[in-house]
Amino acid sequence: MAFPPLKYFPILLAYPIYALIAWCGAWDKSVEPLPHLNIEPNSITISGLSSGAHFTAQFQVAFSKTITGAGIFAGYPWHCDVTKFSKDVPVPKREHPEKPFCDGCRPNETVLADHCQGSDKVIEVDVL
Repeated sequence: MAFPPLKYFPILLAYPIYALIAWCGAWDKSVEPLPHLNIEPNSITISGLSSGAHFTAQFQVAFSKTITGAGIFAGYPWHCDVTKFSKDVPVPKREHPEKPFCDGCRPNETVLADHCQGSDKVIEVDVL
């Protein structure tokens, strides 16, 4: 393997320097701890918009004992991406390896990745 051209030398030199700076900063004990926050543990909520809404839905389900409410704006309902609805047209799983799991599909089928996006005629809330 040939050594990269000299034009890449500044980039190659920068990475070890950044790593050294970060490592030295980790030893700095002058960093003050966060202040004590008056958080009511029984009233923690989460909200998100678009891709943050997808995260919010997953987070709410994963930490349902802790989260008391979620604001999901412009995001899919939980489990929608991997759920087959009655109006969905299944596609062969071998053509869509990015979707290995489909709830309600036959073993060799899946649904398209964006079947929940902007399609209120396909989503059946009672199935979710």
